[in-house]
Amino acid sequence: MLILSFEARQEARSRYYEQGTQAFHERRWNDAILAYTEALNLGEDPNLLTNLGAIYQQNWKLPKAVELYRRALELDAAHPEARGNLANACLDMLEPEQALEHKRMSLAFQLMKGKSADSLQSHVELVFALTTLAPYHAYTAEMRQLCEHHLAHMYPTKDWQAGPVPADRKIRLGYISADFNRHTVMVLLEPLFNAYNADRFELHCYYNGTINDDMTARLRSATHFRDIVGMTDKRARHVIVADQLDLLVDLTGYSSGQRLSLLARKPAPRIATGLGFIAPIGCPSIDYALLDPAMVSDEQDQAGHVPENIARIPTNMFYRPEPELELKTPERTGVVFGSANSLFKVNQTVIECWAHILRMVPGSILRLKAKALSDPEVLSIARAKFAAHGIDPARVEGSGQATRREYMSWYHGVDICLDPFPYQGGVTSSEALYMGCPVIALDAAGINTTVSILQAADMGEYVTRSPEEYVRQAVQLGMVVATLGPEKRLGMRQHIRRQIQKSIIFDAGHFASSIEQAYEAMCELPAKPRPRRTR
Repeated sequence: MLILSFEARQEARSRYYEQGTQAFHERRWNDAILAYTEALNLGEDPNLLTNLGAIYQQNWKLPKAVELYRRALELDAAHPEARGNLANACLDMLEPEQALEHKRMSLAFQLMKGKSADSLQSHVELVFALTTLAPYHAYTAEMRQLCEHHLAHMYPTKDWQAGPVPADRKIRLGYISADFNRHTVMVLLEPLFNAYNADRFELHCYYNGTINDDMTARLRSATHFRDIVGMTDKRARHVIVADQLDLLVDLTGYSSGQRLSLLARKPAPRIATGLGFIAPIGCPSIDYALLDPAMVSDEQDQAGHVPENIARIPTNMFYRPEPELELKTPERTGVVFGSANSLFKVNQTVIECWAHILRMVPGSILRLKAKALSDPEVLSIARAKFAAHGIDPARVEGSGQATRREYMSWYHGVDICLDPFPYQGGVTSSEALYMGCPVIALDAAGINTTVSILQAADMGEYVTRSPEEYVRQAVQLGMVVATLGPEKRLGMRQHIRRQIQKSIIFDAGHFASSIEQAYEAMCELPAKPRPRRTR
């Protein structure tokens, strides 16, 4: 057996690492796994282990990814990517409390190291995790702390000198996002780009993402489009300022690809949020949050939970079905409850409620649809969570990745959809209603997207005010459905589809014009004074 010198081993490992990284970026997963594995055979390294874990996580092999991240953290407990990725994997494996602990640890390590960029990202990920677990006031409190600690020193030193936009010229409107591609955000916001008033608005797009597809190509050709991914905040601010915008709208918030440190530097006289990431951000450089009453109530606004000025719109939600499918009902007897939401939204309280519902409705089952369930081990974890509440594992079914048509057809096998909380469904709830499935939701003072959809579609009877009422409503509806024959079940689905089809949720023109009216109202006012610099 040939024994390599230390220098030769290092050289060979570096070569395999470079090969693996190139294959990773080109999404040649098998080649990347082979190269990284060869590198690891020459000596373990936290970066190698983390990158290999990321490949398995990308392909929804979460238990394997978790194993690799833990090995990386044994070598370097402060490794930010390993701990951050581990936290995200825990979220998708129904362990949100563990995820929150890892995110807090990641933030603590980065603050100890004094790495401002890494600590900002760690804090952003912590705030995002709180949307799945914490009461609204806890989320907003952490949000304010993030802005005070990481962003306050970035606020501009002088005010924008910008008065009201003259009525006889177009409003220069900019959107900044990491998702100008076939992402869920663009499904929600499509009318803002396809049905906007070109006589009143001049559109600019600032892209902080790397995926380029047909949606990206359309936006490039139809708007003033600039790539800012990889640009420093100083450079990106210079680019945006040069375009002389009247209003910049952030579509990313605390999601992946955020540019909060750029927004803090106020690259436009007016900045708004609330679309794409449907929640307040809390950065004082942001002037407005476009939110409907279901997202933030007047009481919450008056209580000071939202730092931005609320710009009221009829709804934050839009939906266009793709593909359009006929309606069918489940073939099995008994009631089928279901959820197609990402598992990171399913916390312990949600599991307890869903288990209670299953216990109260004899013969019922729960069908889950999520990419994380592509791994059989994750389904076993989900079943174990329900078994702890007395539910036979056979009553919990799960399925993972699917084609678009297969995914939409999944609803044919579900009678009633159960919405998670406090981070509710969005597009998934619109899809369920379009496919004729009622959705039981809890107005939980969180990301209330399903409540918004139900109220806009005049189906407020499915909105509940407490976990107890949530369970009671689901059980009562389940008992009713259990007594219906196939024809009446189909009739119920047809009624629900008609309800959402005639709502503003389906009206692209109305959705776009209502938001544009809010933009015009913002631009009728002069720019607001700069936020206070605290240090």
